[in-house]
Amino acid sequence: MIFKIEEPIKNIFHLNFDKKKDLCETFMRFQEHFESPEYRGKFFSIKEYKAWYRKTSPKGKKTGRFTYNQDWSGFNIPSYILEPFKEGKFNPLSKKEKIFLKEFGNIEGKFYIIGTYGSTNLDTLDHDIAHALFYTDPVYNKKMKKLVASIPAKDLKKIHDHLGSSGGYHEDVFEDETHAYITINMPYMEKKHGITSEELWSVHKKMQKVFQKHSKS
Repeated sequence: MIFKIEEPIKNIFHLNFDKKKDLCETFMRFQEHFESPEYRGKFFSIKEYKAWYRKTSPKGKKTGRFTYNQDWSGFNIPSYILEPFKEGKFNPLSKKEKIFLKEFGNIEGKFYIIGTYGSTNLDTLDHDIAHALFYTDPVYNKKMKKLVASIPAKDLKKIHDHLGSSGGYHEDVFEDETHAYITINMPYMEKKHGITSEELWSVHKKMQKVFQKHSKS
C-alpha cells in the first residue's frame, strides 16, 4: 500500500494513494463510523458493513455486489473518529487500518484527514478541504452555517432528499454536506440532479468567496 501525506493547510492532512482500492479499504470503517446512515457512532466489523452495503446501496440493490470501492473516491474524517479505533473497539483491525492509525498516533489536538487517489480531481479535493475547514476553522464554520441557513426551504429539501437517497450520509452531517456540495459542486448538482435556483446560485457565490479566503490562509 503506497500513499503520500501532505499538510496543505494547518491541521489538515491529505493522504493521496496510488490505488483506489487501497484508499477505500483503508478509510471505509473510519468514514462510515463518522457519517453512515446506519453505522454512525456504532462499532462494526468489516464483514458486517459489507453485508449491509450490498443490501442497501443503490448499486448493491441492483447487482447484489459490494461496489463500495467503485462508488467512492474521496474521504474525509475529523480526528476524534480515530479514538475508538485506538481504544480497541473495532478490533480486529485490518493491516491497512493499523498502518493508517500509526501515521497519526503522535499528532495532538484537533485535526482533519482527507483521502484521495491518483491524479486527484480538483473538485474532489476542494470538497474535502471544505469539510476540513468546517471542522477546524471556527470562523469559517460560523460563516458557512449562516449561509446554509439562508438557502430557501424548497432548495434545502431537494438537497437533503438527494443526500438521503444516496445512502451514504447520516442526517447529522446534512448541514456540513450541504455546505460542501453547494460551495464546490454546484454545477454538478444542477446538471446531474436538477438542484438549482437563482437564490441557490447566489448562495454558492458567497460560499465560494468564504472558501477561497480561508483555504488560502
